[in-house]
Amino acid sequence: MTSPETAITNLLHRYAELMDAGRLDAAAALFRHAQVRSGGDRVLDEAGLLAQWRAMVRLYPDGTPRTKHVITNPIVEIDETAGRATCRSYYTVLQATPTLPLQVVAAGRYHDELERVDGTWRFAARDYTMLDLVGDVSGHLAFPVPGAATAFPGADHADVTAVVNRYAYALDDRDWDRLDQVFTEHAVARYGHPSRPVIEGRVALVDSIKAMLGGCGHSQHLLATHVVTVDGDTAESTCKARVYHHGAGERAALAPYECFGVYRHQLRRTAAGWRITDLLFHVQHTVGDINVLQPAQA
Repeated sequence: MTSPETAITNLLHRYAELMDAGRLDAAAALFRHAQVRSGGDRVLDEAGLLAQWRAMVRLYPDGTPRTKHVITNPIVEIDETAGRATCRSYYTVLQATPTLPLQVVAAGRYHDELERVDGTWRFAARDYTMLDLVGDVSGHLAFPVPGAATAFPGADHADVTAVVNRYAYALDDRDWDRLDQVFTEHAVARYGHPSRPVIEGRVALVDSIKAMLGGCGHSQHLLATHVVTVDGDTAESTCKARVYHHGAGERAALAPYECFGVYRHQLRRTAAGWRITDLLFHVQHTVGDINVLQPAQA
């Protein structure tokens, strides 16, 4: 027979397991018969708790928040006669995302009240207000938390630069699917000059790139001198570019085409990390034959 202490700590650990699996509805169901204190004088029931989590907790393409809730130091006190218990515990939340190195993002305490009904222990109340230490929760929660820190100085600048570099690798590797990790769905772009027509939407943008590089030979996008400015959940990036293209097939004998210019990007922080919303490649000088650029041959 499971002891009361084990049954109660199993509840704590079941909550952590469900949250880390992204099963917010099942986690909220653990509090179906409980009152949850959540900031100020607010008391939430199961529906209110689930609504709050759905609004706040960032879920990633794998359906999880990319977290591990580690619950430790449980102190369980049981009143067998009344069928009631209290439990005080610590929690530590770790997270790692495509743009956030593995780290502790939050730590605090849970104070729970429990009751035994028909031989089964369940939550009767939880105090959710004791968030004691806050790290970089930007990848975990959709809303800012007072006192939250960044992962490390310059983290956003490094992450923005990584997205820009990912774009260059995707083009040179002809890895079109990787561009889903570069552009937002409704991104826009202009190539050549600011006055050129705007390409609207990631699908059209990728098709436009394929039309130039799909049938081209080897290429290399060299990006350097990155300047990044971050303002909350938006950013701007500027870098110098030297891009080399070699011909393929019947165009292999053409003079390689090189262009020199400046990339300017606008980016937005999303649940999956930084993504480009607006791209301008302002070409300032060219050498060689542009006809080496062509779509893939059928």
